[in-house]
Amino acid sequence: MFMMVFFWIGLILLGVLAVKAVFGNGTPADRHDEDSLSAQDILVRRYARGEIGKAEYDRMRGDLM
Repeated sequence: MFMMVFFWIGLILLGVLAVKAVFGNGTPADRHDEDSLSAQDILVRRYARGEIGKAEYDRMRGDLM
């Protein structure tokens, strides 16, 4: 009985890994979009995500203009 359960769990995990290998992690469009963004757009996104603070955002925005 337990061997049957382990078999099905293993088979499902193998299927999930196969799908991930074929289709990637599901976010290739996000990476492609960032390649086509301007520096200003990337800066705004980084500030919105909280990666940089207001002072750093203002300084970088001034450098871009």
